[in-house]
Amino acid sequence: MKRHRSLGMWLISKLMPLFRFKAMQSRDEALRLLSDGTTPELPEGWKMEHGIPVYTIGEQYGDGIFYIHGGAFVVQLDKSHIDFCTRLSQCRKVRVTIPVYPLLPKHTFKETYNVLTDIYSQLPSGTIIMGDSAGAGIAVGLAMHLEQIGIPGPKRLVLFSPWIDLTMSRLEKDHDCMCRKEALEVFAAAWAAGADLKDWRLSPVYGNLSSLPNTVIYSGTEEMLYEDASKFHERLLDAGIDSKFRPGYGMPHDFVLFPTSERDDVIRELEL
Repeated sequence: MKRHRSLGMWLISKLMPLFRFKAMQSRDEALRLLSDGTTPELPEGWKMEHGIPVYTIGEQYGDGIFYIHGGAFVVQLDKSHIDFCTRLSQCRKVRVTIPVYPLLPKHTFKETYNVLTDIYSQLPSGTIIMGDSAGAGIAVGLAMHLEQIGIPGPKRLVLFSPWIDLTMSRLEKDHDCMCRKEALEVFAAAWAAGADLKDWRLSPVYGNLSSLPNTVIYSGTEEMLYEDASKFHERLLDAGIDSKFRPGYGMPHDFVLFPTSERDDVIRELEL
C-alpha cells in the first residue's frame, strides 16, 4: 500500500477524536453500553436464516464472501459495513453474505459460533471468510471450528484490523484514536462469559494455526492492535501458512471502512 495518506484519510484522522464512540473510551462507558446494547441498521432485502437476519449483496454473482462485521462484540451492523460490502461487491463482482449475528449483552461467543456455522455450511464450498476488528477474530476462529467438525472451510481468510488476542497481554500501547484497552477488556470478559480468554474460540492466536487457509491481513500502523496483527502474521508463517501482511501506513483502526481512496485501493488489490 502507499506510504502516505490521502487528504480524505488525513481529515478523518484529525476529526475522529470529536466523533469517536464513547463506549470505546472508558470502562464506565463500556459497562453502560453493555447494559443497553445496540440496534442493527438493517437494510432492505434482508432475510431470516437460522433465527438471525442475513443480508446478501450481489446475489447475481457466483464467487462469494462471508463477511463478519466488527464492533467489539456489542456494536451491531451499521452503515459503514454495508457501504464497504456494497462497494466490494460492485467493484469485484462478488456476492457478499452478511450475517447479523448474536451479540452482547444477550449472547456470548458460543451461540454465535453455532449460528455462523449453520449459515456458512449452506454457502458454496470455499467461500472466502472476511471480517473486520472483532469480526476478523471470529472469522479466524470460525475457520478453525469448521475444520474441527469436518465442514469444508474457506479458500482464504481476509482480515481487516483483526482483534485476535482478547487477553491483550502483549499490546505495546493501551489506546488509539478510536478505542482504549480498558473499554475492550470489559467487552472481552463479557463475551467470554467465564471462559479462559486464551480459548482459541475467543483468541484464535492460541489455536492450531496450521489448519488455516491462505490469509491476508490489513492493519493500520496507528492502531492499538497493529503489533498483535503483525505478530499473528509471523506466527502464521511459522505454522506454514501462506500469509500476507498489508500495513496501512499512518492509518487508524478499521481504515478500510472509511470512504477514502485507501478503501478503494484495498478493494482493487484484494486477492479473492
